[in-house]
Amino acid sequence: MSGSLGAVIYGELRAVAAQVATSIANIAAVKGDITTARAEATANRDSINGNTNAARDNINAVTNAARDNVKAHVSAAVAGIGGIKNVQHVVGTYSAWANGDEGTGTARYLDIPISAVNPAKTFIIPIRTVWMGGAGPVPMSYRLINASTVRCLAYSNANNPGAYGFCVVEGV
Repeated sequence: MSGSLGAVIYGELRAVAAQVATSIANIAAVKGDITTARAEATANRDSINGNTNAARDNINAVTNAARDNVKAHVSAAVAGIGGIKNVQHVVGTYSAWANGDEGTGTARYLDIPISAVNPAKTFIIPIRTVWMGGAGPVPMSYRLINASTVRCLAYSNANNPGAYGFCVVEGV
């Protein structure tokens, strides 16, 4: 019996050894899968970091270009103005505004006379920009249409806006 018991034990040990070998092979396969997953995760992280960095760099470039563009336009706009020659502060009311502007029919306008200025060196600072009409707030704008006339537009064809206000600034 001891011989057959030895054979049984030996057979059991061989079975356990085979299972251990299978487990070691499975562990090695899992280790390989983990290594592959880690490499893919690292590549994805690096790609995300690269995309994030590229997006940040693009945003910075676009922002810097916009800033430089604004700076160039402002510099060009004020380059011809060496100082202030004339300021005209105009406020008032008027009840007979004309219909439409340049054929649109969607605005009321009023041409307001001012002292003559050099249009190339003049800008307008709106004071009254909204008229509170019966239909609610109505936007108003002003523009120089010649050396001695400012056109006030109120974007409503229903009622007369009444009050207006602006400053005309002429540079040297």
